[in-house]
Amino acid sequence: VISSMPAVLMLLEETKLKSEPTGTATDLCQELCRGGPGGHAVPELILPVLLAHLGAAASGKWKVKVACMGILKDVLHRMEVQTPKQLGVQMPKVMMAVRGAVGDARKEVKKEAEVLLRHMGQEVAGTPEIRGMADAIISSILDSANMDKAADALHRLSNTTFMNTVDSCSFGLIFPIVSRAMREQAHDSKMKGVQIVGASVNLIA
Repeated sequence: VISSMPAVLMLLEETKLKSEPTGTATDLCQELCRGGPGGHAVPELILPVLLAHLGAAASGKWKVKVACMGILKDVLHRMEVQTPKQLGVQMPKVMMAVRGAVGDARKEVKKEAEVLLRHMGQEVAGTPEIRGMADAIISSILDSANMDKAADALHRLSNTTFMNTVDSCSFGLIFPIVSRAMREQAHDSKMKGVQIVGASVNLIA
């Protein structure tokens, strides 16, 4: 049944399947995304398909991308509870796919990607310190060319004393900023990036 997931996702663009009395295409996708008892099929079989359909696998169909991001919200919530270690392994791929959607040509896709990022920062991320500065972190990711936003987020992160464990979603949100900092020519940025990694790695849940 799970092997039918790509074909079913492509049906998300069909208007006639959005108001069927026996269930919509989205309802069917949500059911497939439960991944069996305990959700153990989700990390390896479901999540990669969803992420692929935020990009090239959607064949340019922006409605499919938007719908997949809505489904992804629920999937990430369930993984945080059911398969947290596997979510940690997959989080770099999640962030890469969502950041790709942020740069999409369609404004509808960009908007939904922003909604998903903010949802991850405020609802999925479990580290209080990261939640407290989620707006600054996500603004930096959304406007990656803005050096002032990047510097502000980096400064706040480097001056934060982490008192709680850093869950996979929280680390996934801060990694793009840290990774960028360590590629900068400025010595100060590199040092802050290294400090943040050192402070958070020891506390990864």
